[in-house]
Amino acid sequence: MGLLSFLFGCGEKEAPFQQKGGAWYYRDLPIEGADAKSFQVLNDNYAKDKTQVYYGDTYRKGQEYYMMKHSRLRVLHADAATFRYLDFDYSQDKSSVFYEGVAFPVKDIATFQLIDREYARDRVTAHYHQQPFSGSDGGSFTGLGRGYSKDSTRVFYSTLVPRGTDPIRR
Repeated sequence: MGLLSFLFGCGEKEAPFQQKGGAWYYRDLPIEGADAKSFQVLNDNYAKDKTQVYYGDTYRKGQEYYMMKHSRLRVLHADAATFRYLDFDYSQDKSSVFYEGVAFPVKDIATFQLIDREYARDRVTAHYHQQPFSGSDGGSFTGLGRGYSKDSTRVFYSTLVPRGTDPIRR
């Protein structure tokens, strides 16, 4: 148990975005060019100011035996004025939908909605883990649980198949 606590941490969780001495940081990384007056933290990974949207996360390296966390911060190609956090690490602005800070294609952004962590839809198409269901009807799509979902004409079964670091979505 002690080893798990050492590897993954325990106790009080420090907020990843912090203001120190008038400047903003993501963990140990200074956020260059951030406007301190308009800076807003949206969740543990997303923040924005009047002109930029930021996505921060951590990763570990195998050659370090996964013992050390490294921080990274990206400026997203997003419209800060319309950008908003949704849920489950999804967000959107007026022209894109993002998952973990990466944009993915959606046919009708204005009607995009999350169903749960796995499924989303717009009025045109349904999605499973950011991948569109070919030929699906987003307007009638619903999740049924245990990998099953349906629209007005078809029933779907979806699963993630492990393959290296990127699972296959089926």
